[in-house]
Amino acid sequence: MTDLLPIKSSHYWFLGIASFLMVFPLSIIITAFVQNNVKEVPMIQPDNLPMANHVQVDNEEMDVNDSLDQPAIEAENKTLKARINQFEFIRPVNDNLCQTNNPWLLGEKVIENGDSLSGQSCFAIKASFHETSNIMLISKDISGELTKIIPNSCSSYASMSVVETDEIIGIPKLMNGTMIVFSVDESPGEEIFFLLASSKNITLNNLHPSFNNIADICADQGIIIDDFNLSHELDALKTKNPANFDWQSFKFYH
Repeated sequence: MTDLLPIKSSHYWFLGIASFLMVFPLSIIITAFVQNNVKEVPMIQPDNLPMANHVQVDNEEMDVNDSLDQPAIEAENKTLKARINQFEFIRPVNDNLCQTNNPWLLGEKVIENGDSLSGQSCFAIKASFHETSNIMLISKDISGELTKIIPNSCSSYASMSVVETDEIIGIPKLMNGTMIVFSVDESPGEEIFFLLASSKNITLNNLHPSFNNIADICADQGIIIDDFNLSHELDALKTKNPANFDWQSFKFYH
């Protein structure tokens, strides 16, 4: 059995040189191969970078700033205080008092939106506003006829087209301040009332051309506007003037 010779320290220098001579040609071959087969990746210049405030969604470019600002705008609109504080319909406790000089003798009770009233019933309206407002009250009867209750040309009914902040008004009311009642139409159907309110510097008749064409309660007759979708038009006015215009509706059946 042949004994292995021990490797002296002087041999390490020789082995290191030999290893280097063996590996060096191999590294040259690998480097040449990589250079010949790997494609160069071009650097992206700043001009080619997408804008930071735009993203691509379903092949459509969207402005991120717009998407961030929209909730803020919607939140701001929600914080706008409604101009109309109260729009309430009431009736005498006893319908038998409707034809008397004091229908409110025994008190009042609230009519809920969508309630049904008998042909012997009567009613009145209470309204108040968070800010001094120009107001308009329009009714739509079962035939579709629109009638302007406020403002009006009546000599005996108070018009009350301008209402102060938090002032509670009663409709109808005589010129002397006495609150009276409206009688319910005996014909079966639906009646809708629209209460409009604007800031003092806005004339409601100027907001929509059709408002001037609606006859008031003391005129000979109202006007039927078949193609005038009042709710839609009022929504559009409120969207356009959120801080200066408000409206609500109330309906009942008989």
